[in-house]
Amino acid sequence: MPSALTALTAVTAEAAGGRGGGLTVNWTIEGDDVSVEVAVGPDPGSIDRSGAVTTDPATRSIHLVELPPGRPYVAVTPVGGGKTLYAAPRRVDLEGPVNFRDLGGLPTTGGRHTRWGLVFRSDALSRLTARDQLLFGQMGIRTVFDLRGEEERERSPNPFRGAEVTTRTYPLIGSRSRSFASVAGTLDAGEDFLFDLYRHMASDSALLLGSILNDLSDPDALPAVFHCAGGKDRTGLTAALLLTLLDVPLGHVLDDYVLTSAFLSQDRLDDLVRRVAGEGISPEAAAGLFGVPRWAMERTLAEVVDRHGSIETYLAEAGGMQPEAFDRLRRNLLV
Repeated sequence: MPSALTALTAVTAEAAGGRGGGLTVNWTIEGDDVSVEVAVGPDPGSIDRSGAVTTDPATRSIHLVELPPGRPYVAVTPVGGGKTLYAAPRRVDLEGPVNFRDLGGLPTTGGRHTRWGLVFRSDALSRLTARDQLLFGQMGIRTVFDLRGEEERERSPNPFRGAEVTTRTYPLIGSRSRSFASVAGTLDAGEDFLFDLYRHMASDSALLLGSILNDLSDPDALPAVFHCAGGKDRTGLTAALLLTLLDVPLGHVLDDYVLTSAFLSQDRLDDLVRRVAGEGISPEAAAGLFGVPRWAMERTLAEVVDRHGSIETYLAEAGGMQPEAFDRLRRNLLV
């Protein structure tokens, strides 16, 4: 029987060598000699507890090989009773988009966590393969929030047709104070350009950002995914505002932002550098532009707070969000 001090404090799940390599689950727990039950399912609400694996008391990790179809989620529960924690690989294993990931499982300052399987962030969904679209359907995604501009959408349209998935468009561009060609040929100059882009996006597109989060608060829109082209800048700022609004600590918000760097392959980065070479930008500056400088997002959020007092005030006053939308987001997306 677990002691009064027994409590799971963290659970992670990582795909080992791709989906075919199984799933490695790790956990930390307060209390000694405590076994846990590890169960798996296609979503947090459909965990097959009848097939749960009971671990040795000294174990804090397990490798699962036989997984259900679709995206695997795990539930870890102390034997004898205690709070269950859920986890899944942060990145969804797709063939096309490389930066499609779940915003669930992040802690908040109030001791809660963001819900798994309800809100995802991604790079361009135009790259979804037939196999990806099947998995997309199995995840039950109802709404796609497309943050790209009209020309981008026409050049690389999303592959959704019919009534099963609703697409909403929010051309979250943000004015650029100068062109790519004006960026000096250094890494720092590229990162400075990004910061300039973020701060202008926050000021010039406040109403669009408020609309995105307001619409995301509708429970009928969930599960949902928001995306741009690379899933880094427009998507990154949207995710940072959402997570801050949900009381996720700043460190975890910034960790989510920089996680993009773990998923963009060198081939993809090289392709992006080639695309902007025609605009006169050097490879060194391009590396800054296509990076994820933690300081740039941190300073952007700090400027918003300095100007408005808080992220919530900014979204209410400049973004036009209503008080009930804040309540719905926290009610729907926190557990």
